[in-house]
Amino acid sequence: MFYCHFDRTLNPSFSEWFRGAEKSLKFMCLIQILSGLLTPIIAIVVAYIAYRQYKNDKDKLRFDLFEKRMDIYKSLNECLINIFIKGFLESKYTYTLYHISDQSYFLFDKDIDKYLKEFRNNIDELNDIHKMEIDRDYKDLFTKSQIESVPHRRREITEWFHKQPKVIKELFSQYLRFKIK
Repeated sequence: MFYCHFDRTLNPSFSEWFRGAEKSLKFMCLIQILSGLLTPIIAIVVAYIAYRQYKNDKDKLRFDLFEKRMDIYKSLNECLINIFIKGFLESKYTYTLYHISDQSYFLFDKDIDKYLKEFRNNIDELNDIHKMEIDRDYKDLFTKSQIESVPHRRREITEWFHKQPKVIKELFSQYLRFKIK
């Protein structure tokens, strides 16, 4: 049996070479292990970056929708203020109301769209009552019973509009509330 003892005294150059080779092999093993781990680490980092971009894009979309929805909410409140001050809705606000009703179809669920239709119908009726009160020619288009019911109907519609700030706030709150996580 052959026994080889690596000692500096016996063969210093071979012993140094062997120790260097042993260190080199350990280093090569370490590099192989690290290179094997590098791919999954890169994949995890890329997946995390993609997830953050997805979350940021989703938050940006929510914020953009928030701005458009808030514009509709503000416009409705401006219409109500105009009704409270004038007793009817001026034509520039009527145009705004019809415009936001069209937009709301794409920005909200059916509950808001249904509510805006009811809001517009009451606006139209209130404006008809106003025209009937100030314009005799317009009044001739209606029957006597319709004309007699005007004060009662005006009161009902006015009461309905006075309840709307609270209703609008409740309806829109689910669309305008930001959830902070």
